[in-house]
Amino acid sequence: MLRFACPWDRSLKASTSLVLLLLLVAGTALALLPWLHAGDSRAVPFLHAFPLLAAGLAAGTWLLSPRAVTVAPGAVRVERRALPVVIPMAAIRTVQLLPPEALRGTLRTFGCSGLFGHVGFYWSRQLGAFRMYCTRGQELVLLETDGGRVVISPSPAEAFVDAVRTLRGGRA
Repeated sequence: MLRFACPWDRSLKASTSLVLLLLLVAGTALALLPWLHAGDSRAVPFLHAFPLLAAGLAAGTWLLSPRAVTVAPGAVRVERRALPVVIPMAAIRTVQLLPPEALRGTLRTFGCSGLFGHVGFYWSRQLGAFRMYCTRGQELVLLETDGGRVVISPSPAEAFVDAVRTLRGGRA
């Protein structure tokens, strides 16, 4: 089994830090608001729930963020702290490096982008609908599978493509 790391780029480090800081500040401010503003207490349950919701959001995205991609004879596996993504080798039709401009104008249809990674369902004019499990915006790999397109960010990307092609016997 070969393991390829999913390193974070500078942009993801900055956006994750910023979002976590904003969640911390907003959660703290809302939790303290009832004590600073004596009076109407109808909003107090929401104000106390927001920090829990923010922590849940951060924990959920952390659990689902890609950590590495492994390649074994039977499958490509996107390693995450929870719910790893397994793509059977037999389901992979093609594997290729994505050109840098391939994701220009991409729209997120359902998922998270910028907090611990770029994970979920996306659409672009060039690729159509696809799933993405990435931690950077460059050196990406496109897997065309029986279940649709998947964009991942293994490093080094070229070695990953070579490994998948070798295990598929040159068919991918």
